[in-house]
This record gives sequence, structure tokens and C-alpha cells, in this order.
Amino acid sequence: MRGQFVASACALVFLACGGSTEDRPDAPASVDASRVDAARPDASPGDDASIADASVDGEMIDASVDASVDAPVDASVDASVDAPVDGPPPLTQVLRINEVNANATNCDLVELRAPAGGDLTGLRLVERKDIVFTFPAMTVPADSIIVVHFGAAVGGPCSSGISANETTSPTEFPRATFPGNYDGAYDLFSVDAGLTATNNVISVMRTTTVIDAVLLASGPTGITATDSEEQAAIVAAQNQWQMVGGGIPAGGFVDDNFSAHAALDLDAGGATPAGSSIQRLDNTDDNDKADWNAGATTVQPSTWGALNVGQSPL
Repeated sequence: MRGQFVASACALVFLACGGSTEDRPDAPASVDASRVDAARPDASPGDDASIADASVDGEMIDASVDASVDAPVDASVDASVDAPVDGPPPLTQVLRINEVNANATNCDLVELRAPAGGDLTGLRLVERKDIVFTFPAMTVPADSIIVVHFGAAVGGPCSSGISANETTSPTEFPRATFPGNYDGAYDLFSVDAGLTATNNVISVMRTTTVIDAVLLASGPTGITATDSEEQAAIVAAQNQWQMVGGGIPAGGFVDDNFSAHAALDLDAGGATPAGSSIQRLDNTDDNDKADWNAGATTVQPSTWGALNVGQSPL
């Protein structure tokens, strides 16, 4: 394939310069790929440099051919999985997912904790592969708690009794005036209608870098949506989720293997924010389901805007 492509390129260059195969009776029908590679020992797949100075029967070729056409393509892998990672986040731009309720009919919630504090501007909260909230310009102190409320669009399930985004302090818009807010947290509002309560992946991302993530499932077995599986692959590739004890199951976090290694019972949270929730159990971040309670068997009342049971100030 490589030799045929270069031969075609050479023919095009020759003809473009006013020549023809009749002018070149000695022109070979094809080019030996090994000879082209030998002429450019430093060439590699994906190299944007042009293939030049290759010889055909001792004559020089000056054809600019993008070597990236020879790069292997894995059509079975979503391109986003192979997207370049923009590097680890600064220590002052780290958020941990701390609590989730995807079952509240009048306002799904995701709570985040900022261990070191810092500038959160532009960070993204992602459900499966969809950005459901982008952080406004805001800087928070260490150990701050942030609660993202869903359904905040006009007429949405969480549109009553809420404020604008709190970006300066947790009591910028106090609960006494806005009963949907939590005075222990920066309250932020997403117009996304709500979280899916089946197998799901919640991630915090800085463009392509996964800062934190949690795999969540409604039961220990079951079919998983393709978008959840693809985001799980991205998360696992960046070492933000694993099996308890380490590693990734053969074939990845897919269907039953997704459910078996996810924090459980996303559909068992309370029907209101005041009910039970899926919570991080302590201050550690082991990137596996052991960090989390199981909503149906280890029922824990919600603690929005406060530390969870088992956590202590950092």
C-alpha cells in the first residue's frame, strides 16, 4: 500500500511538470516500498514531514506526501478515546465527586469537594459523554464544597426557589431567601433536565483531562449504554477508575463488567434531595467502588453542603 501510494504521487508530480509515461519509457510500474523507506530511514507513521529525496531507479523524487496517510486506523475505537490528554491538572484545580442523587424527581444533585481550592473556571461536569455544566469564573478556598443542581431551566423541576450561581461564597445567596440552596456549599445550577439513573459515568474534566470520575450502576449486572462504556474507557485510560485492588476487567468496563465494578444502586436514591444518596465514604480517593456506599444496602441520609459520614476536614 505504501509503495503504491508513493508511486501514484510520483506519477502525479511527473505529469504535473509536463511529462508523460511516453517521455519516461524506463519508468517502473510500481515502487518498491522498502526502497522508499530506505531513502527516509527517519520516517515514521504519523510524521507530518514530507517524503522527499526518495529515489526511483536512481532518480530523485520531490513529491510532498503526508506520511500520516500510512498511520494505522482503529475504526473500532471512538476517536475521543484517542484524543490527546492536555496534561495533569494543577493541584489547585482538583475536584472530587463527593455525593450523587440521580433519583430526585424535583432536583437531581451532584456534590463536589475541592481538596486544595483554586480556580475552577472552565472546568466541566460531564454525564457519560455530554457536558452538563461548565464552571463560571470562580475561585474557592481549600476544602470547599460545591453542589450542582440540575433542572434549573425556566419551568424545570428545580427552577423554583433557586438563585443565580454562587461564585463568591457559599452564602452569597442564603438558604433563608433561596430555600433550594445549601449554606455550606457553593450552589451552581445546570439547565440539564437531570441525571440518568441507570448505568452512568459522572466525570469532572479539564478539556480532555479527567480530574475525577465515578462509575455508577443501578444493579450488579445489566446492559450498559455505549456512551457510558466509552466514557468509562476514557476514565480508566487516565487511571481515574479501576477494579477494587487495581486493574481493568478483560474487555473493559462493559455491560456486566461495568455494573460489577461500579458504585451501586444509582436508582435507589431518595425521591427528594432530603432523602438518601450515593456518597463517598471517607477522605480517600482509590478510584474504585470501595470509595462509595451502596444505595440500596448501605443507606445513608444525604449530607448536601456538609461532609459525609466518615469524612473529616482536610
